[in-house]
Amino acid sequence: MPIPTFLKPRILIAATAALALSACFGSPEVMKNGGGKRPPASQPSRPQAVGTPSFTSAEAQQCAFELKQAGVRFTPLANQDHGGGCTSIDSVKLLDIGTPVTNLGAMTCPLAKNFAAWAQFAVKPAARKYFGTEVVKIETYGTYSCRNIYG
Repeated sequence: MPIPTFLKPRILIAATAALALSACFGSPEVMKNGGGKRPPASQPSRPQAVGTPSFTSAEAQQCAFELKQAGVRFTPLANQDHGGGCTSIDSVKLLDIGTPVTNLGAMTCPLAKNFAAWAQFAVKPAARKYFGTEVVKIETYGTYSCRNIYG
């Protein structure tokens, strides 16, 4: 049974909202270990780079391979310990996903892969279908940033 025309924009909006919301949660490993909860804030310190840019897990290596296969240009970033339980492990910076994107910083490889796929397979086709034009630019509010919250 085909999807009624009046539901298609609602489905697109719901799918986009679900993708955006999924970025708020960590990987299954993080969620099993307490959901990424950090200990109480300590004295802020500078990020400590831990080695050269490389992927530490087989999953991250596979993700990087899949990004390359998809034609996505990215730079692996050095693992960092920002202090206070905040780390950047197996992060990348997207350079080119086929559409200009603003304000993207470091992100996990799976998030980068999902973002690039969302742009390619959801945003671009929807723009062509509903607006009859190509996407010129995707503007974002940046990526997640670990910050101490003093209350």
